Amino acid sequence: MSANEIVRTPLDKNLNGLPRESMRRSRGCPPSPPVLWSAVELHQSTPPEPCYGRYPKGFLAWALGVLRVAGREVLHVCSGGMSQAESLGGTRLGLRAAAAPDILADGRSLPFADNTWGAVMIDPPYSVEYAECLYGVEYPRPSHLIAEAARVVRPGGAVAMLHYLVMPGPKEAPFERLFGVTQGLGYRIRAWTIYRKGSRSLFDPQDLS
Repeated sequence: MSANEIVRTPLDKNLNGLPRESMRRSRGCPPSPPVLWSAVELHQSTPPEPCYGRYPKGFLAWALGVLRVAGREVLHVCSGGMSQAESLGGTRLGLRAAAAPDILADGRSLPFADNTWGAVMIDPPYSVEYAECLYGVEYPRPSHLIAEAARVVRPGGAVAMLHYLVMPGPKEAPFERLFGVTQGLGYRIRAWTIYRKGSRSLFDPQDLS
């Protein structure tokens, strides 16, 4: 080891360029115990993939009250980083395995029969850039998500989307209400739009055909 490779402190001013501990050992003195030590196990690992996308704190509990539905009856499409606890008993569906959804599927092609769920809540990427950069997925058109959600929700049930866009609902689930949602001052405001699927009458023409 060259002299330039020796670690020194301002107090190490020995002419031979050796640190003080080396001088002590050369004089036959016992080694001094370390004042501070630390042991850290090092290993190579891949950091977890970040999972974005959550409702503002307290929003979901309020939203379930507005929709008049229990948490267990709700399908959360594009659930993002929502945890099981945060879903309040609902079922989380998304495209990214890293987010560990309950069901891995595309919100534009739901693996459910018609009229299955009490309500469907949708929180998709809000732009092409969000979809590609934050989630690594293709941008889903809001109209496609709403139409597919309206198919699987039961008559009388609601479809609700959180987005910057306010879309017209499909014929079977027209627009019902609209709320502005923000996390506070300095944040953008988003639209929470509710669509309500019409109830079938006792003598639905489809039953008579």
